[in-house]
Amino acid sequence: RNNTDGNVTYCNLSGSGCFILNNTLLKELGVEVKGYADLLQPELKGKIASADPTASSSAMMHIETILTDFGGLTLENEEGWNVVSELIKNLDGKLASGSSSAWKSVADGEMTVVLTYEEAGIALARSGANIAIVYPEEGTVLTPSTVGLIKNCNHPENGKLFIDFVLSQEVQNILCNELDVRPVRDDVSYPDYFRPASDIKTVDLDQEYVNQHKTEIVDKFTEVYQGTF
Repeated sequence: RNNTDGNVTYCNLSGSGCFILNNTLLKELGVEVKGYADLLQPELKGKIASADPTASSSAMMHIETILTDFGGLTLENEEGWNVVSELIKNLDGKLASGSSSAWKSVADGEMTVVLTYEEAGIALARSGANIAIVYPEEGTVLTPSTVGLIKNCNHPENGKLFIDFVLSQEVQNILCNELDVRPVRDDVSYPDYFRPASDIKTVDLDQEYVNQHKTEIVDKFTEVYQGTF
C-alpha cells in the first residue's frame, strides 16, 4: 500500500482479515476454505468462530472487508450485506466475547475456523499448532501502523534517527522473525510460517468512509444480525 497520509511513515503492516483453520477438524469435514464464500458451506454451520463485531475491531474489519469484496463498502450494498447475513446464519448465532477467545477455540479444537487477525495465527503457527492461516482469496486488507516526528519537538534529529532505526533492515527482520509483526520492507527474510505480503491478494479499505459512518455500520450489522434469526 502506498503512503498517502503525508505526515507519518508506515513502520509495519497487519493482516487485519484472515482465517485460522484447525487442520484436523477441516479434514474430517472434507471441505476447503479459501475465501469468504467458502465460509457459507453448510458443513461449516456452527463450526465457525468470530468475535462480536460490535465490540471487536478485528471482527468488524472482517465485515468491512466482506462489504469491500462483495459490491463495495457502503450501507446500501445489498450484495455485501446478504453475504454478511448468510455468514451470520453459518455462525449459528454464536459470537465470542473477544478475539482471543475466538481463535483459542480453534487452537483447542472446539471450532474449525475463526475469522481473526494474522498475528494470532502466526503466533500459533510458530508454536507448532496444527493450524493453517488463510487469507481470503477475494481480497484482504493490510492496515499500517505508523511512526512520525512530533512538530516542534525538542530533539528532532534524534527522532529522525529513531525512525530510521525502526525502518532499518535489522529491526524489520526482528519484527518479522521474533515479534510476529509484518514488516514494511520487502528485503527481509520471512520464516516459513509467515506469508509475504507479495503473495496475498489485497484490497484497499475506504477508511474515510469508515471514519464517517462507523456508528451506522455497527448499527447496520446489529440490524442484519437481529433480522437473520
